[in-house]
Amino acid sequence: MKDLWLVYAVDRSVRTVVRSLIRSPETSMATGTHKADGAGQTVRAVDRALQIMSLFDEGRDTITLKDVLAKTKLAKTTAIRLIQTLEHNGLLQSNGNGELIGGLALMRWANLAARTWMLPVEAQTILESLASTCRETVNLYVRRDIYRVCLAQQEGPQTLRQVVRVGDHLPLWAGGAAKILLLEASPELLLAVARDSPYGASHVKTLEQWVAQARELGYATSAGERELGLASIAVPLRNRSGSLLAALSLGGPSERFGSDRISEFVHELTTTADVLRADGLVEHLPTQTT
Repeated sequence: MKDLWLVYAVDRSVRTVVRSLIRSPETSMATGTHKADGAGQTVRAVDRALQIMSLFDEGRDTITLKDVLAKTKLAKTTAIRLIQTLEHNGLLQSNGNGELIGGLALMRWANLAARTWMLPVEAQTILESLASTCRETVNLYVRRDIYRVCLAQQEGPQTLRQVVRVGDHLPLWAGGAAKILLLEASPELLLAVARDSPYGASHVKTLEQWVAQARELGYATSAGERELGLASIAVPLRNRSGSLLAALSLGGPSERFGSDRISEFVHELTTTADVLRADGLVEHLPTQTT
């Protein structure tokens, strides 16, 4: 069963590795270098190449030069040079029909990403059980700069449910999982997250209050903060040393996350997090830096 899971993990990672590990939610094309979100300068040529790669997703396995020109607004000569470079390095490949597909080099990258980030099958089974018990979608988020990235998910059994794809980048300025991921954030990180929000730098005060409350309660909730009608509740996932690794959350329609269910959800989430930690099923995940 473990071997079957590895095949599944690699196949799924090929489809999401670019989006989840090397694609930035925002890419500037205006200057030779640009300021990344709290992470220093980035190189325009690399950003452009990754912008091409980010055109692939679960719904698009092939792209054409026409797609690249339409979506990236690159000059044709620049796009051709970048495509040739990506092909030379095995990240793109022609399928013989005038279309480009992901290159074989991505298989190695995807395998490496799976080894670093994917949960073992035992952990996936535990998350499945949590989703079945609570009848809501389970998400596991890690922080990447001023964003949270969905690392794992188990959909709830109900027709009306939260939809987030593995690898999706979501903001840190709202949401139960975001508050948990900011539990140990530095003042500089909180300010950067606030500046990224629709409310600007003044939102830092609200973030500080949310984080303080989450730290006191041991969990965090949200209702309609990022999108009207959606609610969530999250708890911290730590390793055996107590370092923060991720946020484990339940999400769904606000109507199903009333005050009468909070204690139940907190209990199930906390129990699950304790099992994952005690069994060493998340020890491979990197700790969250401030």
